[in-house]
Formats: sequence, structure tokens, C-alpha cells
Amino acid sequence: RDTKYNMRCFFNDLMAACIISIAGIPKAMAYAALAGLPVGSGIATLYMPCLVYALLGSSRQVAISPQSVTCLLLAQIVDETLRGSALEDDVFERIQLSMYYTLTTGIVILAFGLLNLGFLLNFISRPVLSGFVSASALIAVASTFKSLMGLHVKKS
Repeated sequence: RDTKYNMRCFFNDLMAACIISIAGIPKAMAYAALAGLPVGSGIATLYMPCLVYALLGSSRQVAISPQSVTCLLLAQIVDETLRGSALEDDVFERIQLSMYYTLTTGIVILAFGLLNLGFLLNFISRPVLSGFVSASALIAVASTFKSLMGLHVKKS
């Protein structure tokens, strides 16, 4: 079997990238809305991490994109930070805070990688992970339910 990368492989990869890019747009827009950000910012989260990973990453099979739980957590943190301030409804401030918290999270993850602290994840038991995933699904459904029903719920 020929294992060299040729033009046919490149064409297949290019076709897969185009299909995944187009299919990922609605998901990226929905995740931006979950995070309380303009939907256009979701498009950046679809492409930029993949480009960075293509340059720096080592795995050929990896899925890089925002997740509903992280978007919900980000929205909650930004809401808590802006609550009661004059900038509570300022979209620009919301974007800046989101970028700050995202950068901080990236630095922490990078530090964990550089210090080889990945083994700490082995101490999280299966039931805890299962509960986290189940609760995440319920929270994601509950947070989008109001939009699906056209309800306007004031944040408390």
C-alpha cells in the first residue's frame, strides 16, 4: 500500500475540510449565542482553533471546536462579572471579557501541558464524568428552551 501523500489525498482532504466547514457554521453560530456573543464571533471559533492546531498539533484525528458546556460557563462568568455595572449591556465589553477569560483558560491548559499534569485527570471517576455529561446536556437544553419557545427571561 502506498503511504505517500499525493494530490488525490490532498483533494480528498480539501473536500472534507470544505464540507465540515460548511456544516459547522450553524453549530458555531449557536454556540456563540449560547455564550451571549454575536453570532459572527462563533464563525471565528470554527476556523481559528483548527488553523492553530494544524500548525502546532500532533494528532491527525482530533475534533477542535467549542462545546455547549464551555459556552454556557463562559456566558455565566461574563454575566456575573458585568452584573450591576454600567457595561452590563455593552456587547464590546462582553466580547473583551470573553476573550480575556478564554485566553486565561488557554494559558492554564498550556501550563498543565508543559508541567505534564494530564495524569490528574485519571483521578476523576467515571460516575463523576457521566454525571457531568448528563448535567451538561440538561443545562444546554434548558438554556436553549427559552429561545425555542420565544420566551424572554430576565437573568437573575
